[in-house]
Amino acid sequence: MIEIVSPGPLATIQDAGRRGYLRFGVSLCGAADAFALALANILVGNARGAGAVEATLVTPRLRFLEDTVFAATGGRCSLSLDGERVPMDEAVPARAGQTLAQAPVTRGCRTYFAFAGGLNLPEALGSVSADRKAGIGGLGQGRKLARGDRLPNELPADAHELAGRRLSAEVCDYLPDGAATLRVLPGPQADALSAEGVEAFFSQEYAVLPESDRMGVRFAGRPAAFAGGQSGDIITDALMPGAIQITSAGQPILMMADAQTTGGYAKPFWLVSADLPKAAQLRPGDAVRFARCTMREAREDLLERERALARLERAWETRRFRVRAAGETYEISVREVGPA
Repeated sequence: MIEIVSPGPLATIQDAGRRGYLRFGVSLCGAADAFALALANILVGNARGAGAVEATLVTPRLRFLEDTVFAATGGRCSLSLDGERVPMDEAVPARAGQTLAQAPVTRGCRTYFAFAGGLNLPEALGSVSADRKAGIGGLGQGRKLARGDRLPNELPADAHELAGRRLSAEVCDYLPDGAATLRVLPGPQADALSAEGVEAFFSQEYAVLPESDRMGVRFAGRPAAFAGGQSGDIITDALMPGAIQITSAGQPILMMADAQTTGGYAKPFWLVSADLPKAAQLRPGDAVRFARCTMREAREDLLERERALARLERAWETRRFRVRAAGETYEISVREVGPA
């Protein structure tokens, strides 16, 4: 069991998302940075998409009521357990009674905390993700975490084998540091902007607005002009994370994990899937440029990210053998230990 002593401004339970319900108007939700979620879960031996705590800008203060093993990934912060510094991107044992201090996120926006054995929470439509709009998931009614909440967690019997798991710096080196370039493909309304509007979109530096949230990242910059006879308003059609709407004022909105399922603004561009984790880590005030990408590049980058996660899983896979020697039978577990 894990107690929330102080939740910070926004901490929610998120997993891989509520898939298969978009046609019914139910948002995908799930971790805004699905890559960081997967890394944290792999470190503590969980399935990639298992439920975890997503903290925004400030991490929660946690008290461990039972022994556990946790990992923190994503947005950078300085972690301390009972006053002793502990690393990010590593499986860290915690004893019953210890407290993980609250900390500001100093690079990136969202930090993920996964716990060995996962969080034993009831699913809503196949997911434990908190959907604050629909009022489902999380600890009930889709709400954010609050002081005094308790997260049920049962430590697996082989959790001692997790010690020593850590990520290399290269794996985690995707976070924006005040500026980022996001790559896009043509969207379903690729002809909505004029030539001058397209040039404005790709040639300028946008600022991330404070109004950004899990639903969408809002940008401010020089307005992008629409093609003759168009205003940006369209007949409402389907919407998903990654879509880039251009409002009637000519400003982009990048749809994120909590995006609604339909929208009435033109979508001239679509963010490549491999850049969604980077976009999820943008902070208010960050500078962003957009760049063109080919479908081939977008597909290969996404496949490489998938291969990187698969390599981590294989590196820490425990192989068990039964060996008979001198009339005795032995059970042997073998796994690789060290940086991945």
